[in-house]
Amino acid sequence: MKVLISFIGTGNPPPNKDNREYETALYQLPNGNIVESSLITSVLFDYLNPDKLIVIGTSKSIWSELSHIKGLGDIDNEEVYKKIFEETWSREVSNETLKQWENFLKKRLNKEVSLNIIPISATEEIVEILYSQIPQNAKEIYLDITHAFRHFPLIAAFSLPVLKYVKNFNKLSLIYAMFKSKPAASPVIFMELPNQLIQLLEAVSLTENTGNFEKFSDILGVNNLKKLYLKVETNRKISNKKFKNIIN
Repeated sequence: MKVLISFIGTGNPPPNKDNREYETALYQLPNGNIVESSLITSVLFDYLNPDKLIVIGTSKSIWSELSHIKGLGDIDNEEVYKKIFEETWSREVSNETLKQWENFLKKRLNKEVSLNIIPISATEEIVEILYSQIPQNAKEIYLDITHAFRHFPLIAAFSLPVLKYVKNFNKLSLIYAMFKSKPAASPVIFMELPNQLIQLLEAVSLTENTGNFEKFSDILGVNNLKKLYLKVETNRKISNKKFKNIIN
């Protein structure tokens, strides 16, 4: 299962405009495609096609902008969209309306969707949401850290390496969309380093607890480390010359 976790902020109206719309950016995806949108969450959903979407924000977040997900089609006349749109622009989205919006998105997208309002001071609430909403044994977890109050995605980024052991998911990637004013493109950066660091931590722990260091072979790209560990494990004597040949 592929899971997208995203934080949603309050957004900004475009300069010198009175009508109710939010400022857009030209998001450039890793495949080179450029998509104009007011919300990176919608862009990432279309790009990744996740099995589950988890979104965290406050009552003042721009929840109605999830309407830009392409799979929803034309929903301008849907009552639930009108309701979430009005509450979004009044800067006070209720839990009741958000739940209705969540159920609508689930049905239209035929995906698992979890929309969550938290207070500005939230800390533990973020960890609790991630713990309860991330499926067990998920294959890929994508964490979008582009929007919302800075401490929101920071807490999530620190929590997920721990939750990896609890939920047993396979891969973690962080995503950041570097905002640039139009007409410049805003690059969407997929960061694989967090997953590599988690693997390194696992390798260190395994070595400390069992003496098995062959996991470093895949992480560091030194295939001969497996051969070296095999010789150590089988109590085979290794000369200095052979040791140099193995690790080089």
